[in-house]
Amino acid sequence: MSLNLEDFRNQQFVGELGLFTPFWGGKPLPCLFHDTCNAAFYMTIDALNRMQASATIGGNQYCIPSISLWFQGTESYLSTLYKLATEDSRITGRSIREKIRVVDKFDAINSYFGTNSPLSLRSRLQEFATFRNCIFHDLTVSRIPQYAHTLFSPHAEKLNEIDLFEAIVISLEVFTNYRYTINNLNLMPQIYINARFDDLDKLASEILFPAFKEILNEKGLTTTLTLSPQAFLTDARNYELQMMAGISHIGPVYPNKPTGSTEITKRYVESAVAARPVGPTQFHVPNYTRTKT
Repeated sequence: MSLNLEDFRNQQFVGELGLFTPFWGGKPLPCLFHDTCNAAFYMTIDALNRMQASATIGGNQYCIPSISLWFQGTESYLSTLYKLATEDSRITGRSIREKIRVVDKFDAINSYFGTNSPLSLRSRLQEFATFRNCIFHDLTVSRIPQYAHTLFSPHAEKLNEIDLFEAIVISLEVFTNYRYTINNLNLMPQIYINARFDDLDKLASEILFPAFKEILNEKGLTTTLTLSPQAFLTDARNYELQMMAGISHIGPVYPNKPTGSTEITKRYVESAVAARPVGPTQFHVPNYTRTKT
């Protein structure tokens, strides 16, 4: 009997993080922001490595996916808090309206938990959402927004590492704003590093920001972007909600272990390269011209 990978999707995975509350009958509430923020952190390191190695400005293929992951992590973070408020309202009878847009969830969370979030953070989050939409929905040419609270490029197709680090700063400001909203919890995303987890804001200050500054300096450039998030640590009511975070140490494993010592994908890439050789003095540009087959 063959085993299909798709049959393993409705199980608890090793390393899966969840919040345990009275609402879901013992089942954990998924915290997608955890994995997404980890991916965003390490994708940003890839972007920095590519920036350091490149002689040209722009064209860093890691910037768009990095920005996308930072927005996804931020939206997922707010969605988790919003879901907690929604489920709590069903028990307490307090009202909370159904929301979909990220800024609307931001407002609903503030109202429900009594979080004293500054208006400037809302404005920056809104501009982050606008910039993200210009990328995700490819609104280039048809929409050229002007940003008053951020340094995002009005022409999203011309983004570079400044747009990435503006996204990082806003994400950290949101995380800091809500990190102590729930009593006994520190909701700052945790990043896996060296067989342990550390607060994202700490690792950003120790790795991402100083590395970006050093690369800029080596490249002979500066920036007007403030490379440190504002400390929007609000005077929330430290909401009382019985909750704890847990990470799974059990889950399905692959039936077999690959026997090869090299990466399988590397072998296929090398095969494709060998099938279409390019001379040492040649360079091919993208070709979207239709050819007869």
